[in-house]
Amino acid sequence: MVNHAASVGVLAPCDGCARGRDSVRALSDCRFGTPMMCPETRSVAPYVLGALDPPEQVEMEWHLTSCEICRQELIEVAHLPGLMHRLSLDDVTQEAPVRNLEAESRPDLVPGSEVAGLLPEATTVEAVRRRPWSHVLVLAMIVVLVLATGGVASAELWTHQPSPGVATWTSTDAVGGIDTVARLADRSWGTDIRLWMEDLPPGLTCRLVVYPRTGGAETAGWWSTNYEAHLMITGSTSIPLSQLDRIDVIRSDKTLLATLTSTTR
Repeated sequence: MVNHAASVGVLAPCDGCARGRDSVRALSDCRFGTPMMCPETRSVAPYVLGALDPPEQVEMEWHLTSCEICRQELIEVAHLPGLMHRLSLDDVTQEAPVRNLEAESRPDLVPGSEVAGLLPEATTVEAVRRRPWSHVLVLAMIVVLVLATGGVASAELWTHQPSPGVATWTSTDAVGGIDTVARLADRSWGTDIRLWMEDLPPGLTCRLVVYPRTGGAETAGWWSTNYEAHLMITGSTSIPLSQLDRIDVIRSDKTLLATLTSTTR
C-alpha cells in the first residue's frame, strides 16, 4: 500500500506516483509527498550540545558546509545550549504521572466507577504527541550538566580560575567593513555570549566558533542573516571565560568574517 503522507517542508513525490515518470512531472501530479530528509539531521542536536566525539564533530562540520537541510535544522536548534544552561534539573525531570492511554481511548474497557475519574484528565492529541520531547530535554540537560561539571575529560582541563565576570571584545572594520562587539559573561557552566554585528550583507549562514587556550574549538551558535545590517546573536559555550582564547565568525563556506580576542580593537 502506498503511504501518502502530507508533510510540511521540501516535498518529493511519493514512491507510487514517481514510478515510470520523471521527477518534475511526478511532483506536480502528486497531491501528496514525503519530505526530503538527510539522515545526518539526527546528529545536529548532539553536535550543537557538544556531545559528539571529536572525529564526529569534524565530520559534522564538514557535512554542514554542503547540506542545506542540516544547516536549516541547526539554525532551529542553535538556541538549545543557552536554553539548557538556564534550566535546573528539576525543570526537566518533573514528568506527569504515567497514564493508561489505552484505557482513556477505550472507556468501554474500564469499569464505570473509573471512567468518571479518567475522562476529566484526558489529554489532547497534541499534548500526547509532544510528551516524548520531555525525554529529549532530559537527555539534553544531562549532556549539558556533564559538560558543565567537568564530566568530560576535555572539560577537566579547563580549571575555572577567578575572572572579572564580564568582558567585552571588539573587532572593527573586518572583512567587508564588518564591526563586531562581543559581551562575554562568566557563568558557573561556562560563558554566555552576546554578539553585536554591523554592516552584515544579507543571505549569509554563519557560525560562531570559540577556541580555548588548551586547544580545540567549539561551535557556540549558528544563524542566517536577513536584510538588516545590524544583528544581535546569542550563544553559549562550556569553556570558562578565563580560558577563552579567540572567537571567530565564519561563513558556511568557511570564509572568516571576523576574529575577536581580548586584545583586538
